[in-house]
Amino acid sequence: MSRIMITMAALLLMFICAGQVSAEAGHLIAIEAFRYSYEKTGSPIVDLIIENRGKEAEDPLLAITLNEVVSSSQNDYMFRKRSSIQPAAIPTIMPGAKRSVTFPVDRLLKAGDYEARIEVTYAGVQEQNHFDFSVTDDEVNFANQNLKANHLNQASGTKVFARCLWLASVCIAVVMILLIVAKLSAKTERGAKKKEKQSGST
Repeated sequence: MSRIMITMAALLLMFICAGQVSAEAGHLIAIEAFRYSYEKTGSPIVDLIIENRGKEAEDPLLAITLNEVVSSSQNDYMFRKRSSIQPAAIPTIMPGAKRSVTFPVDRLLKAGDYEARIEVTYAGVQEQNHFDFSVTDDEVNFANQNLKANHLNQASGTKVFARCLWLASVCIAVVMILLIVAKLSAKTERGAKKKEKQSGST
């Protein structure tokens, strides 16, 4: 146990020292805000506001993990991974500037308490940020309703498009038939006139 504690303390010290060295060198990226929300369609998303508090332009790399907080015993908690967002490169952030970014979440989280772990890699340093958030039953129900409505709208739109395509095909076919009939009629009429001329000359 003592070896594990010593190892953990050493790792923590390394992260702290790395962060201090990075800050002293003019590199400092901060996650100013985190929000788990939904698009109008009901699809879950994660919104972040990233600030460059350093003196150098940065191109941070982000990786996000959403963990459900589960009570395992009295005053003891476990974290179960529910979703993850693969490392994504963020466009260059100039010193003193902020950037808002949005990531899609691959699944709809059920109601409960969660923790977001955000790994930020920049200037050779990797830092972790933690944000606690909750999802309510009302939010989940609202998202599900929007997802179903959007699916129905898409299905309805597909049917309308198919019907319009069918009508257009019928119209084109009718026009082609009329053109063929008109051409045949004109040909027949020319043939009749030619025969009349020939019979008149004889």
